[in-house]
Amino acid sequence: MGTGKKIALLGNNGVGKTALINSLMGEEFFSTVSTHSVKFKTLNLDIETTFLEIAPNLVETDVVSQLKQYRPTITMVLIDPTKEGYINDVIHWSDLLEKNSINEQHRWLIATRCDRGLYDNRLLKELGVKYSFHNVFETSAKNASGIQEIRTNVLNIIPGAEEEDISLNEVALVIKALSDQLCELVAKNADALNQIEWRDLERVVATTLEKLGFKVELTPPAKDGGKDVIASCIVENKEMRFYIEIKHWKKGGRPGLKHISEFIELNVRESTNGGLFLSSSGYTLDVYSQLSEIKYQHVHLGQKEKIVSLCQQYVKRKQGLWVSQLPLPDLLFENTLN
Repeated sequence: MGTGKKIALLGNNGVGKTALINSLMGEEFFSTVSTHSVKFKTLNLDIETTFLEIAPNLVETDVVSQLKQYRPTITMVLIDPTKEGYINDVIHWSDLLEKNSINEQHRWLIATRCDRGLYDNRLLKELGVKYSFHNVFETSAKNASGIQEIRTNVLNIIPGAEEEDISLNEVALVIKALSDQLCELVAKNADALNQIEWRDLERVVATTLEKLGFKVELTPPAKDGGKDVIASCIVENKEMRFYIEIKHWKKGGRPGLKHISEFIELNVRESTNGGLFLSSSGYTLDVYSQLSEIKYQHVHLGQKEKIVSLCQQYVKRKQGLWVSQLPLPDLLFENTLN
């Protein structure tokens, strides 16, 4: 079956396992017959990725046997929260995995067809926490809502992201822990931003975006080329790339139109999908007068409130209390000035 990463999908008939696989591969939705095992190649071009789709009509011993042989990196349990009895489905699959000690590294609860009826979003999150799911995702039956977030999280894991913490040296681990604590501090108290150094704030923004589903690169502190963070995600089988520039001037200075124009030129020159300029101290008056024109250039401006909002979303996501209904690019530019 190969040495690449493996993903197992569990769920009742008709819940959308094959449709989710097709969507993760960037294909359009089409009707499929129920199958026991489906193998696809390459979500990541460097590493083979296979999918195992397990239907509930198999006896439990066969399901367990396939899972233990397959040894999935990610196990996705799919449920339809708009149907009566879905809580029992969550309990059933969770008990099966726990009882048989399936060797999975990431267990996700995927709510499908969320646009087909009413359901309790809060209860869904509570079930995820209670039954030991590492992530809870909500998807649509009619469009790609939620799919890109799942794909981005899958791609972050496929190259071996689950081994990242083990390979980090002690200094990097301390920095990562500090960034996490600063995110939580800012989420609770916006004034804490005033005490944070500029480089630590760059790490805070990078940490929040990574938790929200982006693949993130924090640029060097010197000669960063005009961007502090590079965030990317997969949308409709295409990689989208965004530059984030952060100004954190404590002595009352505010970036002006010259700074924004240079950032716009950088995004145009390097063909990004958009840019986010963050300033904890606001902007000069000439910037506010040009907000519409700046947005036309695919650059959005954020202030202190946007930074605090990112930290609050980070904390909620970490606690399993929040899953965005927005595509990641829209989430990046939410609560900006333009």
